[in-house]
Amino acid sequence: MIFICLFIFFVLNIGIFVSFFKKKATAFTLFYISYLWLYDWLFISLSYHLSSNLLFLMKSFQEIAMVLLLFVFFVGQMISKRKFTLTKFGIIFSLCVIFPLVIALFNSFYLGHSVEQIIQGGRYFFLPVIIPFLLYKYGLFENLDIKKIKILFYFFLVGSFILALIQVKNFSGNLEELWFYQFFDKGLDGNVVADNPWNYIREGNFRATGLFVSSIMLTIFFAITGIYSLLTFVVNRNYIALIFFIISFLGIQLTQTRIGLLIMLLSIGIILIMHFKKGVSLSMGMLFCIPIFLIFFTFLVIKFGVIDDLSAQGRPVQYLSFFSDFKLLGSGLGSDLVLVKYDSFYISIFLACGIFSIMYVWYFFYLLKWCYRSLKKTVKDSEKYIFDMLTLIIGLTFIYAFAFQFLAGSFLFKLIFVFIFISIEAIKNDSETILVEDKIGTV
Repeated sequence: MIFICLFIFFVLNIGIFVSFFKKKATAFTLFYISYLWLYDWLFISLSYHLSSNLLFLMKSFQEIAMVLLLFVFFVGQMISKRKFTLTKFGIIFSLCVIFPLVIALFNSFYLGHSVEQIIQGGRYFFLPVIIPFLLYKYGLFENLDIKKIKILFYFFLVGSFILALIQVKNFSGNLEELWFYQFFDKGLDGNVVADNPWNYIREGNFRATGLFVSSIMLTIFFAITGIYSLLTFVVNRNYIALIFFIISFLGIQLTQTRIGLLIMLLSIGIILIMHFKKGVSLSMGMLFCIPIFLIFFTFLVIKFGVIDDLSAQGRPVQYLSFFSDFKLLGSGLGSDLVLVKYDSFYISIFLACGIFSIMYVWYFFYLLKWCYRSLKKTVKDSEKYIFDMLTLIIGLTFIYAFAFQFLAGSFLFKLIFVFIFISIEAIKNDSETILVEDKIGTV
């Protein structure tokens, strides 16, 4: 198994960096998304054979190398053109992402957090935003063959569904048989899988996880692919896409996880509103109201006992507990409060960066507004139109999901930012409003 994992690791990384240097947008995106999708399975499988230090280096290598290469490219380009360009889009990114990151890093070191935990926090919350932004600036999402992304997702869907079926059918009731059980057995505080069996078993049946370590990740992946398939059918009347939609829906049932079904239902509602509206002009503000309203509605449903399982009932309690843990300037990236204690992404980012998290969260809404602009300028019935609508819908559903799921650092969290910057690539000239452009080294 170790040789298979190492082979896949090196093939994917070689593919990523070769296509990166050659600026082959489609090849790079396919390799990069494949790497993100296989990430959990690759590194957990390798952890059984390699030292923790080597594994940590392998995990960080691609992200650090890519950031450094992009930084060198931008500096080199600026020096060669002898021109410094400052855009509104870049300034907003710096204020909303880089500034909160600097504050969180300062707090982390001041509070004495371990370097490993600080890096982990940075990789959870900030690198998933920074890397796609730099790739977008580098031009690696230009002239992308969107249809190949859809084909890749269909391939992942079928593979995940078959694996989920096998997992559910072959599960004997012993959690120690799970492929990732031993990985979590290394912890000093017990095994998180054994200590939380309800996350993996419901009514005696296994909640499928596929190549992820959580049924939540798999169910949201099924939901996203189902939405993609449904949009393809609605926009292009492609009946084959309905088959993939049905597979996605059945996959959600195998995970026995509520959030996947909620995301799919919310997405269908948004599709109906956006695609079949007649003479109604929808603003982005109106679309934002949908997931925000549903967040408050969900809390009401939980409060009045309509949903009464322990997982749901624990969510309001966490929000009440949040206020006692909140610090104005944040607790830093390496705090256990940020990385371990809470299930909500919103709670965790506000604990990490304090009041500066408002800018970070606002930036996500800001990017979705640009996705909407891209959608309105895209030719209907095209693959790009379907992709832009998918990205916008996923973004809106994630506004809802962030209230109840952590998601930071996951494949899904990284994927949404990749999708967003692919989406707005088509309107790059609109978003990149030049505010300052000075010659360097001139008198």
